[in-house]
Amino acid sequence: MTGDRSLPGPRPRLWSRVRRAASSSPAPPTDKQPPGGLSRDARLLLESPLFDADWYSREVGRPMPRRGAVTHFLRTGAARGLTPHPLFQAAYFADQLGRDLGDRNPFVVYVRRQAWGTATHPLFDVQRYLRARPEAREHPGGPLGHYAEHGPADDFAGHPWLTGDLLSWVRERRAEWQERDDRRTRRWRTTYDAGPGAELVSRHEQGPSRAPAVSVVALEGFDAQAWADTESSLAAQTLPPSEVVLVEGGVGDPRAVAEAVARTTGDLVAFAWAGDTWHPDRLRLLAAVAETEGAAALADVLHVTRPAGEAWADHGLPEAGLADRGVVDPARLLVAGDLLRDALTDPGRPGGWEADVSAVLARRTTLHTVPVVGVERDARRHQGSRAQPRDREPWWSTPTSTPGPTWCSTRPWSTGPRSPHASSAPGWSPSSSRPTTTPR
Repeated sequence: MTGDRSLPGPRPRLWSRVRRAASSSPAPPTDKQPPGGLSRDARLLLESPLFDADWYSREVGRPMPRRGAVTHFLRTGAARGLTPHPLFQAAYFADQLGRDLGDRNPFVVYVRRQAWGTATHPLFDVQRYLRARPEAREHPGGPLGHYAEHGPADDFAGHPWLTGDLLSWVRERRAEWQERDDRRTRRWRTTYDAGPGAELVSRHEQGPSRAPAVSVVALEGFDAQAWADTESSLAAQTLPPSEVVLVEGGVGDPRAVAEAVARTTGDLVAFAWAGDTWHPDRLRLLAAVAETEGAAALADVLHVTRPAGEAWADHGLPEAGLADRGVVDPARLLVAGDLLRDALTDPGRPGGWEADVSAVLARRTTLHTVPVVGVERDARRHQGSRAQPRDREPWWSTPTSTPGPTWCSTRPWSTGPRSPHASSAPGWSPSSSRPTTTPR
């Protein structure tokens, strides 16, 4: 149809404008446009003297350019509790502000609103400083920026209980903490080299010369399917356990764990969390290494899948005392039964039995690490199986002196009828009936 071209009105001019706009090249960037598409918050912090990129790089643990530090802080750092200034603590500022910030970034709120009269750190008395230096309100960085420029030079302490340069003092304490932290055993790795493990597996492919009896202390958790999957992986072991001692609940009453360990009869003892799955050759390999190396305690590698990515735990115990990050997850362990039964007898530390196991090993023996992934764990499922149901009474509500209820039960493993969740390991399967326990 050709009549459209002769229609009166502004339509031809309109289309010509559209064609010109579509064919024109983009305007060159100007100083007013976002550099590289940075967000409004990023531009604010890039221009603020309060964002200390050097301090933030120390918080992250690696050198970062200023722009990279700002981007990292806004994307992940703030959520991890990192701070871009030595005298700014987000939780403290939000509490002093007295308002619900929701999901807003407290440091961004502080800089954008110029909330200079609100305290940002328990050691920096901002009102005292503003009374002594009223001109600090006009500083581009407020009292924090003014103090960084003039306070140390004027020998003005940030708090009446302190003397000297507060910024230097905080930085020195941060450096001391970092030095101690660097000496700690790293609990998680984000990458893993399977090479050393492959060589060790090839050297022990024949297994131990004598099959030892292995007892498994298993935390049953609150998710029946998670425990069924763990049970299947136990059934699939090429060196099957001789017994499994079940502990009720998800976290593990230390009294129940101590009782469960005391009930074991095996030459070796392992621990299992509901939802974890074992490599089929795990026990056979660890038993072979224990025999070859004469080791009383071994720990292989735990591979964890998280929503944020993968992680591997392969560390041993620290040489200079036991620290929280040096605690070895019991799921990684295979320990001589006599050593564990003799040592793990004190149930008096509620909720601390996992650290107790590591403390026992640190005092009694050397932990031999095996660089092979033996345990797989889905972090979300693991946490779910440990979560206490609301209709269940927690273990700590039962006084220690109370003789009941039953917290653990020994389950024999036999060649009888198989569990519907068990694998087809030849000549061995879990008993078909579940243990009888006294309800809480």
